[in-house]
Amino acid sequence: MNIFQSGLYGYLLFALLLGISAVVSILYYRKSELSKFKKAMLGLLRAASLFLIIVLLLNPFINFTGVSEKSGADIILIDNSRSLTIENRSGELRQAADRVRKYSSNYKIFAFASGLLGEIKDENYFSGSPVRTYSSSLAEALEEINSMPKDYSVNSLTVISDGILEKSGSLIPAAKKFGAPFYYLLIGDTAQKNDLVLNKVFFNRNAFVGGISTVKVLVSSYGYTDNIRVRLFEENILKETKEVLANNSSTEYSAEFRVSSSATGEKKYSVRIDTLGGEITTFNNSRDFFIKYIDNKFNVLAVAGSPGADLSALKQALSKTENFKTDFFVQKSLDSFYEGVLPPLNAYDAVILSGFPLAGTDNKITTQLSTEIEKKGIPVIFLNASNTGYEDLKQFEKFLPFSMVGSKDLPYLSTVRVPNYDFPEQPESVRKINLLPAAFYSKSTFNPKPGAETLGFTTAGNEPAILFHNDGKTKSAAYLGYGFYKWSLNAGLNTGNMLQNLVSVLFNLVLNENKFNKFTLRADKDYYAVSEPVEIKAFTGNTDASISSVRLKITGKNSSDVMDMQKIDEGVYSSVFNPSYESDFTAEGVLFVNNQAAANDAIRFISGIPVDEYIVTKPSDDVLKTLSASTGGVDLKKFDKDKFESLNKDRMTNSYTDKILFRDSVILLLSIILLLSLEWFLRKRFNLP
Repeated sequence: MNIFQSGLYGYLLFALLLGISAVVSILYYRKSELSKFKKAMLGLLRAASLFLIIVLLLNPFINFTGVSEKSGADIILIDNSRSLTIENRSGELRQAADRVRKYSSNYKIFAFASGLLGEIKDENYFSGSPVRTYSSSLAEALEEINSMPKDYSVNSLTVISDGILEKSGSLIPAAKKFGAPFYYLLIGDTAQKNDLVLNKVFFNRNAFVGGISTVKVLVSSYGYTDNIRVRLFEENILKETKEVLANNSSTEYSAEFRVSSSATGEKKYSVRIDTLGGEITTFNNSRDFFIKYIDNKFNVLAVAGSPGADLSALKQALSKTENFKTDFFVQKSLDSFYEGVLPPLNAYDAVILSGFPLAGTDNKITTQLSTEIEKKGIPVIFLNASNTGYEDLKQFEKFLPFSMVGSKDLPYLSTVRVPNYDFPEQPESVRKINLLPAAFYSKSTFNPKPGAETLGFTTAGNEPAILFHNDGKTKSAAYLGYGFYKWSLNAGLNTGNMLQNLVSVLFNLVLNENKFNKFTLRADKDYYAVSEPVEIKAFTGNTDASISSVRLKITGKNSSDVMDMQKIDEGVYSSVFNPSYESDFTAEGVLFVNNQAAANDAIRFISGIPVDEYIVTKPSDDVLKTLSASTGGVDLKKFDKDKFESLNKDRMTNSYTDKILFRDSVILLLSIILLLSLEWFLRKRFNLP
């Protein structure tokens, strides 16, 4: 307890302890025959020592409070991404930076774009052309600053940007690690300026020779009411032109093209939209991409639990695709099929489990099939049915993208929604999943495995509807709805090809691009900005120690680079290339076995302006506002130096409280010993026992 605390209670307790000590001392010496002076002297010594002993036993303490100054810094983060080149945002940026620098006597300035560009120490930095890169990633810059060794604490962080940043979801965790408020200044005019934007291109990265593939183009028009021409080029030759009529009632428009090829290989496609007068920028008027045409014929084994309308619809959908030769085996009973004994899987490239197995299916059948799937690592596609035996299905869990969490079919009707994934190539077939009509789904039955991708959720129950998983041994995909035969019966909706499209999506996920070529090259996307790292991976399809090396040659219009790829996993090699100029590039890989060239593959990619940096041109403080609100910051637009200092005043000082325990006080102990010793000495002099 603290008997010296302020307030009436502390004073009364102090007086009470002192009074008790005095009364006890007076009573002790009251009957002695000493003079009044000697009684008073001994009583005073006894009272003082007794009071100090009581204080010691109560174990009080004395509080000390104070204020210390922090030696922290105010960090200023300058956005140097490409969107700052629009209008006069670079000039505004310099003015805002000069203004904020005057707010603090201890500041540090960092530039960021696609990560942290570094600390700005040169006063002439803002008079020149700022360094710019290919994206805006404030979260990555914050992580880099936070991990840097620092001899200072962070009082505050101020972001100066046009607000065209990554979504706040990744920013908040990185920002909160600083434990400091984030302030911001928004650069640029928040009014939408005149612009035509080629927002996205949806296409299938792989297509079959002789088949027809759809390319869908999304265009935004701001401030124009004209016919907008959308042109598709194949290998830089104009292939087709479409027109969309922009009006005042909408800003979003679309155009569709159909493409095909009679030969295998990659083809370059380019989409261009008109350039109209007065656009804020024309860097967002084009897109380039590649489609790889493959000439594979896939053999598929479809094992069904029972005949039915869904199975008939599946047969019809598969029959429309010439690239698939499908053998169907349908259960006749729990231990037999109408078509006879299941064949070996040697001749098949994929297995479809359609409502298979039924409850109580002969264990010999399920064991034989699961053993062969595991042995050959063959891709598996699962399609649910109303009579699937969920307990029996658990025998196939190791090959499927989900685990079973329920065994009862509790159906509900729902459509499918696709999460807002940023697909590198915007696949057209995956986009169409959003348009799937309603089907029945089993409630609380399937749980995605760790590492599985959920491509679609049910809108009614927010449960997985379409899943994909690749564990390195077996690829698997699943559609968990049933009753899809009705899709083709609805004459009022354009749903006739929905099942065929869904099946195509599932096969594209699990099948290899070229089953005859076990050595393949892949890049994350087709289009990169100049200076953006391009990671190219080689998949050897072989972990044999006889592999000597994998060599990569990258050729552009101005140069050719050769490098040995580094092994990063069993059967996987990688190299990173940084393009320094705009060009179409070809990457050629060669697999060497026993020092002899054994296989090769090639891919193409493009390096150019960072188109994605210009898709959004309207400055917005939505992300910055969310960031500051979550960390206790504010918009500095209407603040001056005095207001900024007042915001940081409490953070610039550090209040502290300390205490001293009386039991640890040497002075207190010595005082008690001295008082008791003096009293004992006087008692002996006064002839008291």
